[in-house]
Amino acid sequence: MIYILDTNTCIFWLKDVGNLRQQVNAHGDDKITTNIISVAELYFGAENSAEQHREHNRVKLEELIAVIGYAGFSETAAKHFGEQKARLRKSGQPIADLDLLIASIALAEDAILVTDNLKHFERILGLRLENWK
Repeated sequence: MIYILDTNTCIFWLKDVGNLRQQVNAHGDDKITTNIISVAELYFGAENSAEQHREHNRVKLEELIAVIGYAGFSETAAKHFGEQKARLRKSGQPIADLDLLIASIALAEDAILVTDNLKHFERILGLRLENWK
């Protein structure tokens, strides 16, 4: 099984919040990774942090990426994005593009998206979700 961590779940990892590390350990041989969109959001967060914390936050983020890596954005993910965005817009339930990009990567990788924002992502058809917080 592949698990892709959403941005908020990566933040929990970086801040050692909740039982996330125990959940990671409990999944043993499963692949646990994040995605390139979350990496971009996390770099923004590090760069946007107070100057005295900026370097520390960058280093912690780079350590996380070195440990779990990330899934990229593929043509398959692009197709999922287009289909889901059109469906959500027609239903009057749009989702922010960055979140939809993250979900599209999880769909393309046939992965479970690990997020603390279940209600938001539940509108995406076919997306499997878990909350490890």
